[in-house]
Parts: sequence; structure tokens; C-alpha cells
Amino acid sequence: MIYDLVFIPGRGRKASPEDVLRHFGTTDGHALGLRLLRDAADREDGIDADAALMVCHVFDMTEDHLELLVQLAPADWHREHEEVASALESLHLPAAVDALYHLTQWVPGYLAWDEDRGLARKAVWGLSRTPGPEAEQALRLLLDDPDEHVRAYAAKRQSRRDQSLVPIAIVILIAGCGHAFYMQKTSGWVRSDVKPVSSPVLAGHRNNSRRHQT
Repeated sequence: MIYDLVFIPGRGRKASPEDVLRHFGTTDGHALGLRLLRDAADREDGIDADAALMVCHVFDMTEDHLELLVQLAPADWHREHEEVASALESLHLPAAVDALYHLTQWVPGYLAWDEDRGLARKAVWGLSRTPGPEAEQALRLLLDDPDEHVRAYAAKRQSRRDQSLVPIAIVILIAGCGHAFYMQKTSGWVRSDVKPVSSPVLAGHRNNSRRHQT
């Protein structure tokens, strides 16, 4: 039933979201997606995780999904890491930065064929659309990534991110050095290029090359 939600060009869907709700005997699609995803994660069932993520997408991802998505990001028992990266990107939450950064560094075995690093590209996109200094620091670290594709993705997204920042007239001179602060147009967060961010994953990855699972 869940896979009947897949949209096929020229054919549409075989089932509607309402059909899925009736099938599971509920009227709350948000709660259903969370329940299915949590159950799949508890059992480490990759096939059910795929189906659960589909339900979650249909009924919208929210901050309620964050904990489970972060749990799925480094897990090696499923093949939905690109979907996880896209879901984390859609949340725009600083708490997702470590998981997104991890997905820029790790190549699951089933994606070893992808020399273009599509998973990393999605994760970099997610970082670029996440407000706050943690995401800013992660993108800047990726500018020196050992992989040329990851560096290129980070440079492109960092450039576009910088274009969305508007300088505000605050310049603080400390010991003869200028510290420029910027405010994002939409979310109103303030950052400084010189203030370090405390993040255990970013700190741990700072000098590491990417890891491959075989």
C-alpha cells in the first residue's frame, strides 16, 4: 500500500494519502510516519525504513523527526542515506549539522560506485540551507576536503550562502584586528568568522579524510 504512493509520470499514484491512512486505521499521517520510522529503526529493517520515510515525506517532515533522522544518518543497515540527507535539509535545523557533515565524509559501501559523491552533494546542500555558525563552520571545513568533488560542492554552496548574507554596520576592533559580523536576511542569526563553534563531530572530522565502508 505505501509504495502505491509513488508518483509515476503519466500515471499518477495508485493510492492517495487518505488510502494509506484508512489502511492503517488512523487519521494522523504525521504520527503514523513517526511510528513506522521508529519501528523500522528499532528493528534495523532497511526495507521498512524506506517505506516509512516515504510516509514521512507525504505527511511532511518536522522537527519531531530529527532524532530518528540523526540516528539513521550513520547507520549501515539501510540504503536511504540520500533520503535522510534530503530530509535533514528540509528541516533547516542547526541540530542536524553534525549528521549532515558526517554524510559528507562517509561513503556507504553500496554507494562506492558513485565517484561524483552524490550523497555528499545533498549533505552539502543541506548544510548551506541550515542557519547558524555551526553550518557555516562545517561548510568552511569542507572547502579543504580531500575529495575534489566535495570541495567543489562546498565552494559553490558557500558562495551562494555568502550572497544571501547582508553586512551590517558592526565592526569591532580588537588588538588591531577587524571582526566582521553578518546577519542572515531570513532567519536573523548573527555570525562571526572568528568565533569557534563547539561541535564534537566537526572537531573530530577536522583533520580526517573521508571513511569508506566496505
